[in-house]
Amino acid sequence: MKQFIQFFKEMTSRSNKEKAMSLIEIIIVVTLMVSLLAIFARSYIKTQEGVQADQVKIQLGLLAQELEKFRATNYKYPTDLGHLVTDPGTYKNWRGPYVEETKIKDVWGEEFEYSIEGRKFKIMSSGLDQEFDTDDDIVYPEEKPTNEDGSDDDQ
Repeated sequence: MKQFIQFFKEMTSRSNKEKAMSLIEIIIVVTLMVSLLAIFARSYIKTQEGVQADQVKIQLGLLAQELEKFRATNYKYPTDLGHLVTDPGTYKNWRGPYVEETKIKDVWGEEFEYSIEGRKFKIMSSGLDQEFDTDDDIVYPEEKPTNEDGSDDDQ
């Protein structure tokens, strides 16, 4: 017990200079903390962007299913995605709404681009940058990469 009391007295009797951290030590600690925070924040933002892109891919798949339901009852695809929400009066067998109005926009609030070519359709999201014809566009159905000679990789 005497040793503990002596140790306690020694600890409390040290000068203020020995007890406090120097300004340089504080600056180093703060710099390290800010650096770590920046690394974690960048990682978090990249993860969030990936999650949002995955959400749009799922949303496009669900929208494609509703387009197929529409075609099954109306014998053709709608000319506009808005026709999945409200009946324009031009479809005899319209049994909607097939989707909610919010489902025809991506997670960034932009409307999907939709086109029909014969019996095939294509739905596109402009992606995070909200501009079409850039690398982050999300397309349904996914376009298969082609070789330089124009052939598919699956051959």
